[in-house]
Amino acid sequence: MVYTWNYGISFGLMRDYYQYSNIVFLITNTIIVCYLYYLMMSSKTIGGFAGYSFVIGGAIGNLIDRSFRGAVFDFIHFYYQDYSFPVFNLADCFITLGVIILVEDYYSAKKNIEEKAKENYDKAQIEAMAEKIRNAPQDDNDKI
Repeated sequence: MVYTWNYGISFGLMRDYYQYSNIVFLITNTIIVCYLYYLMMSSKTIGGFAGYSFVIGGAIGNLIDRSFRGAVFDFIHFYYQDYSFPVFNLADCFITLGVIILVEDYYSAKKNIEEKAKENYDKAQIEAMAEKIRNAPQDDNDKI
């Protein structure tokens, strides 16, 4: 664990422009959180709702830090030998977890839609063949 303030965006990007960009970050993040809330409320799956909830919670956590402290407090640091991952916080973990849930939910829903489409296609094919057989001209030998 370390104690550091992130004046930029994710992984400290744009930290050199802090004095010019903090208000832009606050406005942009607020707009994004509002849009994500709209998406969450219109989500049709529990995975979508949960994923957006995690992302919104993490974003609001970082937004509160940035609003009241002017920067985001980061304290989790992973490193192994010469490799060092950028320092992050729990809000970043929630955002990442939410995105993972949303991606999984997207592919799960896509798979379900494709399976239903194939099932409907198969039913339509069977109906078309049955209709073709019903409307086929009958042979005179079949009549009694």
